[in-house]
Amino acid sequence: MSLNRDTRWLFWVLSKSVYSFRMLCIWRLIHTASNVKLIDRFFLFLIFLVYSFSFTFTSSDSARAQSIALELVANNLANPVAITHAGDGSGRLFITLQDGQIVIYNGTQILPTPFLDISSLVSCCGERGLLSVAFHPNYVNNGFVYVNYTDNNGNTVIARYTVSANPNIANPSSAFILLTIQQPFSNHNGGQLQFGPDGYLYIGMGDGGSGGDPQDNAQNLGTLLGKMLRINVNGDDFPTDPNRNYSIPSDNPFVGITGLDEIWALGFRNPWRFSFDLLTNDLFIGDVGQNAFEEIDFQPASSNGGENYGWRCYEGNSAFNTSGCGPASNYEFPIFEYSHAEGCSVTGGYRYRGNDFPGLFGIYFSGDFCSGKIWGTTQNGSSWTTNQLLDTSLSISSYGEDETGEIYLAHYSSPDGAIYHIVSAGGGGSCVGTGSFRIRGKVTRSPRGVISGVALIINGPSACTNTATNDSRGKYQFQMLGNGTYKITPSKAGCTFTPSSPTVTISGSNQTVNFTGSCP
Repeated sequence: MSLNRDTRWLFWVLSKSVYSFRMLCIWRLIHTASNVKLIDRFFLFLIFLVYSFSFTFTSSDSARAQSIALELVANNLANPVAITHAGDGSGRLFITLQDGQIVIYNGTQILPTPFLDISSLVSCCGERGLLSVAFHPNYVNNGFVYVNYTDNNGNTVIARYTVSANPNIANPSSAFILLTIQQPFSNHNGGQLQFGPDGYLYIGMGDGGSGGDPQDNAQNLGTLLGKMLRINVNGDDFPTDPNRNYSIPSDNPFVGITGLDEIWALGFRNPWRFSFDLLTNDLFIGDVGQNAFEEIDFQPASSNGGENYGWRCYEGNSAFNTSGCGPASNYEFPIFEYSHAEGCSVTGGYRYRGNDFPGLFGIYFSGDFCSGKIWGTTQNGSSWTTNQLLDTSLSISSYGEDETGEIYLAHYSSPDGAIYHIVSAGGGGSCVGTGSFRIRGKVTRSPRGVISGVALIINGPSACTNTATNDSRGKYQFQMLGNGTYKITPSKAGCTFTPSSPTVTISGSNQTVNFTGSCP
């Protein structure tokens, strides 16, 4: 994300087409037995009867995951840009405000006294400011907290502070500068700090700004700009350098070869929000695009670092400026990209690993600052699938995670900025199992015959949902439904159905809904 994107935002609004896309993934149960003996067909039929309930009434994870809502946590905030926790068991959320403050949400309210106020040290705003905070993995014992901000000269500063005797207030006089990075322009400062599962501090750096990376910083191993950095905050390999108070992990990919030792990965334009998967330790990175595409990049936990994510050679999957670039095989391409018809500034998020909403488990959330759209990306082996989950009016500046793996997002505004909790809408559970009634029916072909392999999606009370696939006779059913109003939508590639999405109300009795379809 870039926080001062007025021109790009206006361009996006003017060029935005009034349409929406919805992808539906359908699992089909295909029965073929033309070359099977009669007795074998009989046993196959018995097996089908035994398992038909589970086949027909399996709740669709992708449909369930798409039913999300936003629950207001805190409001009346001035331009929130980051959300995190201290890992100390307190359950507190620490919210970074761009002008130089970190405030605490204690579970019921925003505390009146900031945890840290370094406004006098921070240049703000636009894309500058206090941009994030990260707590030392051993914070419970050492009280160390790290911040990333642009100083009054516009340069990036990574500094450490120490909590005071009051656990809700850091000592503003305890500043210790770890790293200062010169910035040639006012934009593309990156700004994210995150301790990785390895205990090292990861720092997301933008390409230095302007437009199109005029200094080619992102591909230059001689600068820290346009890179993901990885440092050890528990040592000091540079005792005579006041701007480098840290040590270099010995397994960083450019140690001992050409390239600055701090670099972990390269080829970023402006990595706005990255995160580690709590379960797998995989790394997800949102990288803001130029004028055409936004992207989510991925680094598996097994990586040894050194990946090149392509900028400025590529913007997303598309060539941007390939002068001096190598073959495409030299670069890592995004797991998800979208064009500026859908937004103009990506905000990377988190993969849900909480316990409150099982239907969301494993979904990686991202969003767009300009359009307010929220996407969910899921992995299936080596492939990734992304669906739009919600279309909001929010300026999504950041996502965050609490100690239990619940995910939050920030709405960038002042004085009415806000924090929201991502929840499953109405619980997003299964309609099947909520009562003792059923809806059944048949899908016939016009003018005669049946259409099999049709996916029928049922949506009902409290945003419940299930998917069933009809059988070779065209029949389907949903059992154990409760009272209420349901909508049933049939779907098969290339086919149209009448009615298209009828509603039916169960009020103490079973119901029947039939469809007539036309397929090429």
